Amino acid sequence: MPIHILPLAEDNYCYVLQDGQEACVIDPGFSEPVARFLDDQKLQLQLILNTHHHSDHCGGNQNLKEMTGCRIYPLAAGTASAGTVVFGSAQLQVMATPGHSRDSVCFYLPGQPGLLFTGDTLFIGGCGRIFGGTAEQLFASLQRLAALPEDTLLYCGHEYTLHNLAFALSIHPENAALQAFYREMQQRRLAQLPTVPSTIGREKQINAFLQAADARSFARLRRQKDVF
Repeated sequence: MPIHILPLAEDNYCYVLQDGQEACVIDPGFSEPVARFLDDQKLQLQLILNTHHHSDHCGGNQNLKEMTGCRIYPLAAGTASAGTVVFGSAQLQVMATPGHSRDSVCFYLPGQPGLLFTGDTLFIGGCGRIFGGTAEQLFASLQRLAALPEDTLLYCGHEYTLHNLAFALSIHPENAALQAFYREMQQRRLAQLPTVPSTIGREKQINAFLQAADARSFARLRRQKDVF
């Protein structure tokens, strides 16, 4: 299933899944660039998925629905809710991953490799701030994501990679895999290329938040990152 990466605003990512000439859009924070892309590609929007309720991830919902008549997979009111959602030939698993917000979910499409859309729960080299959820919730959510197959491709909600990796290096300066990955991502950004996707296996090597031993250690690390 083709995946189109749409940079929005300063550092947001929106994703368009394509099945034939039908499209599913994940986290359309702004409607105009999404509508323009769909029109250019002659795609018919069928479904919108949101990883959480923050406006930079769902702000384009209503305009896109009015323009296309698409469905919007509903977020649970105030809480993260698991389930499944079907788009074309794909059945995506909705994983409840509260922490960044109380209603945060991730969308996982099993396969070889699988695809994981994490919104602001798990970033390349980092994780989301805590807005409404708790450190204990976010730690548990990250542990569930880390248990997915290591070749799972990770598509996150923002281009925060270089800042996240700089923080990770301040915690683990001896990590050779992290050092090499940081240099590689610097080159990608100099070439104005996105750093997504990563993989679950790589994140387990370089992401300090996935390496936290327990919820207390994770919470301390998250506080350090908040002021980094």
